[in-house]
Amino acid sequence: MAEAILFDTGENTRLGRVDDGSSLMDFEPEEINRKISISASLGHFEWEKHQFHMIDTPGYANFIAEAKASMRVVDGVIIVVGGNSGVKVQTETVWGYANEFQVPRILYVSKMDMERADFLKVVEEVKKAFPSQPAVPVELPIGGEGNFKEWSI
Repeated sequence: MAEAILFDTGENTRLGRVDDGSSLMDFEPEEINRKISISASLGHFEWEKHQFHMIDTPGYANFIAEAKASMRVVDGVIIVVGGNSGVKVQTETVWGYANEFQVPRILYVSKMDMERADFLKVVEEVKKAFPSQPAVPVELPIGGEGNFKEWSI
């Protein structure tokens, strides 16, 4: 998601991908080799004359402490949930960190183009995992798996 933001805002001229080693945010040799984020990385972009700073943290369970450390200095959190994997323990852990530090958050469902992606199933999982918070989709994907369509204005 961080790579897409940097690309869409013009901060990067190519859309980097962790899976092929071209990620701007995951640049350490070990991250490239493992194809996962190991440490938090900082990115900057401007949107509608406002300057934003983002911290891309690992979602992998062994490196989740990076998310907690970053939670102390952010104004908001976007928690990414895979459309093909749903709510995981790491999702619940990061949600708990956001509660602990009283950080506003939203959930973003990614990987809707992957096999077994099911947006509505993920929304139901979110509602069950976090019953004290309303889960209200503000955008709906067009299709899923092989039928997923990207749409932009």
